[in-house]
Amino acid sequence: MDITSLAPLMEFLKQYNQLIQEQVKQQTPEVPKQAYRSTEINEMAEALSKAQGDYEPLNLGDINTYTHDKYALFDDIIRSVRPALVKNGLTLTQIKESCDGYTMLYSELIHTSGQWLKASTRIIPPQDDLNQLESIINRHKKIDAMALLNITAKNDPFDDDAELAMQKVRNKEVKGTDLDYQYKPKAKRNTTTVTKDHLEELEIELEEFPDLVKGIYDANHIESLADLPENEYRPTIDRVRKLKLLRQQSDSR
Repeated sequence: MDITSLAPLMEFLKQYNQLIQEQVKQQTPEVPKQAYRSTEINEMAEALSKAQGDYEPLNLGDINTYTHDKYALFDDIIRSVRPALVKNGLTLTQIKESCDGYTMLYSELIHTSGQWLKASTRIIPPQDDLNQLESIINRHKKIDAMALLNITAKNDPFDDDAELAMQKVRNKEVKGTDLDYQYKPKAKRNTTTVTKDHLEELEIELEEFPDLVKGIYDANHIESLADLPENEYRPTIDRVRKLKLLRQQSDSR
């Protein structure tokens, strides 16, 4: 078949496709982009700049009972900035809206001039549990408030140069190609497991801490300490000793 004879058909299909796309566009309601700031923010910016200079130091006053990492209570965060916000005509409001299958959290920083900044977060709880939902919402309220107000905390355990986020990736690389990773040939890595001496040292450190043992299993996708890669020995035992020390300090209070 002469290819030139297909030209009319190709042109028809092109026009037909354009017509379909136009009809779909007309029938699909356009979702307006949500503004995150007022048109003018000059007075807001000046007030927020002055307020940030008056923030009180924020300390990590509580300890997570599972990870034993320190963290700041949301109430402590608000108390550390409220005087500065009030002094400079700023207020922070946070409201939630129930939607179909999820909850929206809106955080808005408002200035007496009427200028504002806003953040919104979509929250989907792991399961239908009211207490769990409130816990997650409070966590996001704290995150959004700290972002809007540019609040930092000294010795924040999550300010770790993305080390926590990279840990899972490194563990997968040690174990090889995983199902949820697109296959890419990798250079051969040393997958030698811990030595006998290192294994005995780990067992001694973890003798009375079965929860830490389980954490090591889960993080490294292993079923026994003997399967731990040798190159994970040092960071693992350092982490174990750090957690044990934090627990001792917590118990002594």
